[in-house]
Amino acid sequence: MRSRSSSATNPSRRAWAVGVAILGVLACGLVSLALQAPRGSESGAAISTTHVTGLGAPDPTVISVVGDALTTGTDQNGPGKRRLWEYLLRGQLTTETRPLVLDVSADPSGRYVGTDGGVTFELLAGEVDPSSALVIFFGGRDDGADSDQVREAATRAFSAASAVAPDAEILVIGAAWLGEDIPEHVAVTNQALRAASDSVGAEFVDPISEGWFNDGTAGVVGTDGVHPNNQGHEYLATKISPYVLHHLGT
Repeated sequence: MRSRSSSATNPSRRAWAVGVAILGVLACGLVSLALQAPRGSESGAAISTTHVTGLGAPDPTVISVVGDALTTGTDQNGPGKRRLWEYLLRGQLTTETRPLVLDVSADPSGRYVGTDGGVTFELLAGEVDPSSALVIFFGGRDDGADSDQVREAATRAFSAASAVAPDAEILVIGAAWLGEDIPEHVAVTNQALRAASDSVGAEFVDPISEGWFNDGTAGVVGTDGVHPNNQGHEYLATKISPYVLHHLGT
């Protein structure tokens, strides 16, 4: 038979229990007062626990990028961590008064005209950040379609970006060629991109006519002779940054 203890059978034990209970109540009260007292000040002045870091700081400006392998980078970047032009550009242009946030929608197979299973810029443009202040399109070197197809596909891509981010300005950078012998289809693509840009009020930059790589590609192109290495991405960032600054109003 299980025995049961009762404080009624032993007065001394009952008094001891009452004393312990009283001490417990007093201890709880002291703890409560300690928790309510202001901390961190010898004078007892209250210190606000509100997190003040960043109060008054400007909201970050969102820049979206739609691109192909020139944006994603390739194994031609070289050993170690890939240095990509868009992130280098953000590092160059971010300041305390102008924080920048990047939203990148790029695919190595990206192109304007959807052929051979490639991911279209129109599809990628539908994924840009709605709060973007600027959307940059960069690419088109793999578009071998005729001028009308490229122009129509590009117009759809630019319109798709505007539909998602209606307040964004659009900067279109045409196909860049890092080799000496520029294929005819690249020049045709850039002409079509210029026409499409004009139709939607976007700024167009032609890397070929601007002579970005006219001085040669020594030190900036990978071993395949086609894609930029890390130094090439640094070079692209310096070439693109003035156009971005123009759109940021600085």
